[in-house]
Amino acid sequence: MNYSYESLEKEIAKKVEINKSTSQFLIALYDQDVNLYPLNFNQKNIKLVDDIENAFLLFFSNFTENENFDLNNFRNNLSKNLIIGVTSNDSRKDAGTTVYNDSKNLFGIYASDSLVDRGVIFHELFHFASHPTNFKRGLNEGYTEALAHRYFNKVKLAYEDNVYYSLELEKIIGRDIMEKAYSSGNINLIKNFIGKDNFDIFDKINTRLDLLLGSYYRINNNKALKDEKTRVLKAKEELDQYLDILQKNLSNGKIKS
Repeated sequence: MNYSYESLEKEIAKKVEINKSTSQFLIALYDQDVNLYPLNFNQKNIKLVDDIENAFLLFFSNFTENENFDLNNFRNNLSKNLIIGVTSNDSRKDAGTTVYNDSKNLFGIYASDSLVDRGVIFHELFHFASHPTNFKRGLNEGYTEALAHRYFNKVKLAYEDNVYYSLELEKIIGRDIMEKAYSSGNINLIKNFIGKDNFDIFDKINTRLDLLLGSYYRINNNKALKDEKTRVLKAKEELDQYLDILQKNLSNGKIKS
């Protein structure tokens, strides 16, 4: 069955039922059947191999001593039912999806089994480690993809425009604050740093990043609007303007609480 991005989340949440049994944390290999087995986080000398379990363990071990990453969300999410879905469906070979279902205490990652070494699964694991977040989706997706490239050498980047502008924003705000705000899901770390007036500009940047993401999805699903190129160009022009204002304000010490 071919799933659209929108229907996939509903389909997984509807079909999958979890029995935790003796383990709080489980991986499910999901195609037509669901097989559950415990995931051991006490292994040592984890190396990246071409399987999803070790990809998850590598992600976990990479950030246990990284001062820029707040792992509270990560640890809280470990108590949920985690599904890692593996499919051989070629139509999803370059895509991954993260799903949330609070009523089932469910957190899911769904992707092709060939995506570990291409970094897609790490993009989804960053979503796992930073949920819940009050980053808007355009910034969240762009910065998530940027981090997958930074820490796990993801080569084929999605959301190219959102990646570019999220990194331009990081240059202004600083990597430490951006990574801490992202991993904790706490955008107030950015607000407290740049001040209320500048945060209004930041919020406008956030909104334009959402517009870019919307265009990205429409274009890649062959649903582009007649004026899509104009919409993208306008959003980029406004992003350049707002980033320039924010940069000048912070350089001139214009930070107001």
